[in-house]
Amino acid sequence: MEINHQRFYFTFIIFLLLSLSSISHAAVVRYAIVVGNNIGIDANGKQPFPPLQHAEREAISLYNRLIELANFDASHKRTILLTGASRDEILKAAATIASQKKADEQLYDKVDSLFAFFFSGHGQSGRLLLQDKPLSTADLVQIFHKINATLQLGVFDACYSGSLDQAALAEKGAKLTPGVNLFNELPQEVLLSEGSIWLVSSGAGEVSYEDSELGGVFMHFFTEALEKAPRDGIGITLDSIWDYTRRNTVAYTADRDRRQIPQQFVTRLKSSGPLYLSFPNNRSSTLILAEELKGRVILEYADGQFFEVIDKQQGDRKEIKIFPGTANVKFIDSKENLIQESFQFNNNSIIILHTPQEHSIIASLGRKSKKLWAKGSYHSLYAREFIPAVTTSIGVEARQGISSRGILLPASSVLASIRLDHTHQFISLALGYGYTKDHFISWSYYLNAISTSIVAGIASDINTSIGAFRFSGGAALNATHMRQEFATGGIRTRYAFGTGIDASVFYVRPQWSLQLSLLAGPIWAPGVEQGSNSSLAIYGNGGLSLRYRL
Repeated sequence: MEINHQRFYFTFIIFLLLSLSSISHAAVVRYAIVVGNNIGIDANGKQPFPPLQHAEREAISLYNRLIELANFDASHKRTILLTGASRDEILKAAATIASQKKADEQLYDKVDSLFAFFFSGHGQSGRLLLQDKPLSTADLVQIFHKINATLQLGVFDACYSGSLDQAALAEKGAKLTPGVNLFNELPQEVLLSEGSIWLVSSGAGEVSYEDSELGGVFMHFFTEALEKAPRDGIGITLDSIWDYTRRNTVAYTADRDRRQIPQQFVTRLKSSGPLYLSFPNNRSSTLILAEELKGRVILEYADGQFFEVIDKQQGDRKEIKIFPGTANVKFIDSKENLIQESFQFNNNSIIILHTPQEHSIIASLGRKSKKLWAKGSYHSLYAREFIPAVTTSIGVEARQGISSRGILLPASSVLASIRLDHTHQFISLALGYGYTKDHFISWSYYLNAISTSIVAGIASDINTSIGAFRFSGGAALNATHMRQEFATGGIRTRYAFGTGIDASVFYVRPQWSLQLSLLAGPIWAPGVEQGSNSSLAIYGNGGLSLRYRL
């Protein structure tokens, strides 16, 4: 039985395939077949090796990584996972991908293609052992020729295997068996085709190791590198992944007297610039496709190494999260007119594409707007950018309050306020006048009050077809100076101090907004009767304000 680790290189190679975009500077559509078989049947219908323990699980893990990090399409017609596969299932998968590739060539204006074949399992005499019968080198050649991608890649588990802890390996019921080097078996027309990339987890005559704690040594450090290798621009480059994986694999195995040196082979590959392997960065910028747009948007990063297609229907608003950095955006309208432009997306920036008829906007508090360009026949497409900035708005607010019975506080207030917003943070200051009165059987009073408050917190935006909304929540502090005049002629000056939670929602327009707010919390305030002391009470109010952005 062989414990295969070149399958770990599968992922590594797949990302190398991204170099295709550097060759032609066109978008790259990716296709892959990922096969994992624990059981292998030879040409005589026998099972020559004990079942593997992890081949199928590792194939599933690899498939998920391709979808999550390498921009492979989750569609079963472009990225196909097969576990416990038969020969006919693999050939059928190849036919599915070949058919989808032809459809994609008609669908997209200009694309290159990438096809990667991954196999994790047993091999024998130049064949890949499957659930029913072997897959021969002739079958592999047929698969590659049938798909006929711009760059085609085959990765097979084909080196020697071993264990850092042979005692632990024996406890699993496994035995060490030399693997079969399929690289020596494949036809030269496949091995030497232009743009071929082959990776092996160890050099000629060496073994690949599986550790009882880490699992496959190369796989462990390769997977770790996808997250921890140094990042450059929108993602992690091939050079960075390779350096991290190779360096840690060599160090770990050498430290245990089982030195393993991964090898890389590149045949007639023309490339320049960084090749990105994974994209673990946060998508902190946003591209908005406004309601009136109708057509197809093609989004490309790093000369097409990361490629996304968005079909936009009229009346729907789409918000697409974007990696900070340079991205090329192509818009193909319903009449097949093409408009394209490169955008620089800064961290937390928002770019909206819209038509002249577009009436909706985005919530622009905490951002400033600038027009980028207008293109197309009669300026059919506009681009506008909203970038983080401090914005100032002033408002007039009417508030109605309620409090515990017998507490002296204004029932109605009118306040003027100024608010500063920056992306998702805000602070607001308010000053206002309040009034209330009350009549009892034997006495009455009038109250005039001057109120001040400060609110600070965070906000979040929601953009809809009917407009933009900004939701805010924060902590509030307030102080009130009160002059209470009794019908008997007495005058009393008192103070109230409170804190609370303030929540508000804005309906945002380009220069003005309508705000609805609610505040509730404890307050230290005097009683209404003459001579009463201050006490702790519960107070709340609600307000409606009109705000104007300066």
